[in-house]
Amino acid sequence: MRNDSTRRGFFRNTAMLTGGVAAAGAAPQARAATETGGDAPLKIGLMTYNIARDWDLDTLLANCIECKLEHVEFRTTHAHGVEVSLTKAQRSSLKKRLADEGLTCSLASAFSYHWEDAAKVREHVEGT
Repeated sequence: MRNDSTRRGFFRNTAMLTGGVAAAGAAPQARAATETGGDAPLKIGLMTYNIARDWDLDTLLANCIECKLEHVEFRTTHAHGVEVSLTKAQRSSLKKRLADEGLTCSLASAFSYHWEDAAKVREHVEGT
């Protein structure tokens, strides 16, 4: 976390820390319920946007497994290299690797669609 001495920064950092501690406590319980066939009260995952943006794929998956997370949402343009440009073979390999580790995934992009300028929206829709 960056050093942010403003009141807003204090509350943001406290909320992030509280959420992380809560997630760490809930993750083993959710995974245990899933492994025993019970209904998990909560499924915990990770979005690479904040914490994991600089982790390579091996580090990312190892950390998810160690923390007993069940899902990873890959944000495009990050160090893990999971991008929409992966070939079909690369996507299949990643999907198998995730399944072998008991993880599911989704993909989030860095594109945004709120622009008033129609040309800028079109750029983002087309991924350019």
